[in-house]
Amino acid sequence: NDDEKTRRLAHLTNKYFYPVYGHEFGDYPTTGLRAIPINRTIEDPRRVSPYEDVVQIIERESYFCVAHCPCRQRKNLDPVALSCDHETSNCLHFGRLARYMVQQGMGREIGREETLEILGTAADAGLVHAVSTHLRAPDSICNCCSCCCIYVQSANVLGAHGHQRSNYVAGAVVQTCKGCGLCQERCPMNAIELQSSPDAENKRGEAAVVDPELCIGCGVCAHKCPTQSIRLARRSGDEYFPVTEREMAEQMAVERGINPFD
Repeated sequence: NDDEKTRRLAHLTNKYFYPVYGHEFGDYPTTGLRAIPINRTIEDPRRVSPYEDVVQIIERESYFCVAHCPCRQRKNLDPVALSCDHETSNCLHFGRLARYMVQQGMGREIGREETLEILGTAADAGLVHAVSTHLRAPDSICNCCSCCCIYVQSANVLGAHGHQRSNYVAGAVVQTCKGCGLCQERCPMNAIELQSSPDAENKRGEAAVVDPELCIGCGVCAHKCPTQSIRLARRSGDEYFPVTEREMAEQMAVERGINPFD
């Protein structure tokens, strides 16, 4: 609803975010959302696990819906916050959750083909594919921007733990990098810089350099690289992800000094 009460609530939620909510994710290893790489940006697709493959996740499902992104709605309804130009209707849901969203009038039923089209459009727009941190049967795919997403914002403001990274990290081939800066512009984590390099073969003498500690392995940078000089490679050690939603909740509680069984 776009009314005075909703706008005031949106403003209060944004005001609450940095001092309280953001720290609940920025200060602890496990968050509620993890990045999923854009498929075509991975250097060796043979090593991709099913839980890391956004297309495989969709292929396993049979019922889909699309809904408005609550993070962008929250920002756009706040009269004080800067509005976001990205599409709001691109939060994807599956299975029981999707049926519930449609029944309650909060989502629109779509087919598998439109689901994949929405993902492609989101990738082109520089949005991060993300799912729940747990591995088993994710019921949603978010398409996150750095200006509105509470998890990406947490990571930018409070450190890399704000958003669970994937098992991949971006890297550039210096010799073929044009030094155009498109990857730097698209990176939602500000993890890429153009730096002078003696091996750079472009007129600028610069190449993209990725900070692996800030990179969440989403592939947004590589998706539009004109020379395919930046790709995702698997990290040396896999991230640990809880298997079930219950295990994720228990792990988050333990990290905060709470006994989940009390």
